[in-house]
Amino acid sequence: MSLPSVPRDPNRDRRNRRHFSYVNTEPGKQWAAYIAGSTWWCWVHGSIRSKPCSEQISGGEVACEYCSKKIPSIVKGYVPLYRQTDYRPCCTVVFEEIRDVVDSLALHCRVAVGRGTKKTDPIYVARAMEAVPAYVPINAEMTAPADITSSVLQMWGDRELRQWYELTHGKSDNALSLAMQQQEESKSVPVDTDRNPSGDAADVPLLGSSFYSGLSPDSQQSIIQKRNAAFVREAKKPKTNGSH
Repeated sequence: MSLPSVPRDPNRDRRNRRHFSYVNTEPGKQWAAYIAGSTWWCWVHGSIRSKPCSEQISGGEVACEYCSKKIPSIVKGYVPLYRQTDYRPCCTVVFEEIRDVVDSLALHCRVAVGRGTKKTDPIYVARAMEAVPAYVPINAEMTAPADITSSVLQMWGDRELRQWYELTHGKSDNALSLAMQQQEESKSVPVDTDRNPSGDAADVPLLGSSFYSGLSPDSQQSIIQKRNAAFVREAKKPKTNGSH
């Protein structure tokens, strides 16, 4: 006689277990997918094996070892996708040259992901010639746009940058729930009158990182306060950045 299986709890939050892993595209190959959310454009070092520019991404709060080595940085986009064959959350990386094309793709539209005949050819993401089969979400979570940020940080494996992000933004991949959470937190966070005597959060200099795009001044102030209270730099350990 088998032991009873634990029933599924429909209220269990599974977002922290979702991960958009990188999927390689072979030369001359093409595969179909659906747009899962907005592309995250960020500064990286290296055109083939990308490493994050920690200083640019964190608004200057985390030092970048590649900047210190004078390695040039470029902008790349991490495109969140649901693979058509199995709806696997995954991502691909594109260059800024096709940003207008990629950013014009609507949420959940069917796209073709491919590469030219050479291994050095860049990856492209374009609207598929056929809109069918249409996207059919397999759960409620997949109806909302996904935020790929924390998945990319996990993929990079940069301990300091990921620690900074989790302490200032949390671990969720869901941008909508995160913004709502920050707005609620900002209501209960006291204003630092030493830095801002007027008590107006809008007077506080806002951080320059792309993480803060679209957040209200109150939400950004909440992040600044949380960072100042919780972010304590540890002794620098050897980095174990991933590659892709």
